[in-house]
Amino acid sequence: KTDELWQKSMDAYTDTRRLGPNYVQMHHQVGTVHQKWGDFYMGLAPLADRFNEKAIADEYRKNGLDHWKKALESYQRYYKIDPVFDQNYYRMAQIYVQMGQHDMAEHTYLAHIEAKECRKPYHRVFDGCVNHKIGHKNNRYDLASPNHSHDRVMNAKPEAWMYLGDFYMLVKNDLPKAEEAYK
Repeated sequence: KTDELWQKSMDAYTDTRRLGPNYVQMHHQVGTVHQKWGDFYMGLAPLADRFNEKAIADEYRKNGLDHWKKALESYQRYYKIDPVFDQNYYRMAQIYVQMGQHDMAEHTYLAHIEAKECRKPYHRVFDGCVNHKIGHKNNRYDLASPNHSHDRVMNAKPEAWMYLGDFYMLVKNDLPKAEEAYK
């Protein structure tokens, strides 16, 4: 019965995907459903272990891992369309931590903070043309400015640094790096 309810959610997103395959939030929500579905299975595995049902526990873990991988695929589709959405990075990193891929989690947190993708020429909105009614030539935060970048993440996204610090402290047990991130 539970799988039917999860699948019902996915079916609703299938209809949305058909109507708007590049609708970024749809990709994020599909990823979130898969992530939670994977969490659900991973939460069942220890219960099966407790009752000495190793085959069932292994099946739960396999299903959970499969859903986490599908979640990552959806989040990565989102990233290809819009590489700046905070929650996308945080959720990918969280899955990497849960899968034990700590280097990938760290890379994901740092990629969000560095926002390198946003500094590439093809990401310039309006090809750098400024409409003076809506844009300001020298404002790097204005999408219409040729100086536009998302480097403000370095300073204006305290939650990005907090998540990185938590990762270093709680997952990597690297207190100097955690302290540096928290500053």
